Amino acid sequence: MSLQRHFWAMMAIVMLPALALAGGDAYPVDRPALVLHLSDNQTVQLTLQDLAKLPKRSLTVQDSPASAPVEWTGVDADALFNSLNLQSPPYKLLRLQALNFYSVLVPRSDIEQFHPIIAYARNGQPVPAHKSGPLFWIYPFDDYPELRTQIHFSRAVWQLSDIYFE
Repeated sequence: MSLQRHFWAMMAIVMLPALALAGGDAYPVDRPALVLHLSDNQTVQLTLQDLAKLPKRSLTVQDSPASAPVEWTGVDADALFNSLNLQSPPYKLLRLQALNFYSVLVPRSDIEQFHPIIAYARNGQPVPAHKSGPLFWIYPFDDYPELRTQIHFSRAVWQLSDIYFE
């Protein structure tokens, strides 16, 4: 097999999960959407239904002065971790990973100080995977001007799929 064919074969394998999600509009509510990887090699899989059962929290964020504000609805990350009793294991960092394998480290202090949410709706509507959904890690940028930095913008993850406790 030529090097070029090998490259495209590998790209197909890597892209298959993302392409499968892009087919339909709505992400299935009973399909795992988020996997929490705990420090003891255990995992917790959560569906959109699981997340919707938890207390809701909304944030309004205006990307720029020229854009309309966006209302994000989801679950407070700290509240989610508390509901699953995940605060007691010591962790200093979270590694957030997206469906496209984008990955970023988030210090525990961000969760405690700024209370980001794991959003499952934008302006009251679920977001399909092919439009950067179904889950987003969103900071309350409008409530804390100090968050409007490149570091925190890079920590706002769309197509959030996995959270690793480190």
